Amino acid sequence: MDSLPAGQELRGLVQANLLAQHGGKRGTYYTLAVTRELPDAPTAVTKEDRILEFVRVHGSINNAECRELLRVSDEQARYLLARKLVSGGKLLRQGSGKKTKYVLTDL
Repeated sequence: MDSLPAGQELRGLVQANLLAQHGGKRGTYYTLAVTRELPDAPTAVTKEDRILEFVRVHGSINNAECRELLRVSDEQARYLLARKLVSGGKLLRQGSGKKTKYVLTDL
């Protein structure tokens, strides 16, 4: 790379606090200004977590809302709601048939 664009890139990295400049003129060198450790990876949000957050905000969820929220099939929504969250003690099933809704347990 030509020295002019290289210098511009290095100055930009110094201004962004990614590099630290040391020395001057021909003796200039650069070091990383950030730690070499990677930041903690964000915790993955599971489908179950998304359902529970929806219920916290809206008070309940039904199968259709679950399918729309997660873009899953009817079978997948039933599995997540009944088998995972109700069986796991996190949601309670209320009603039956098309009027079935799921609410948070009182735990």
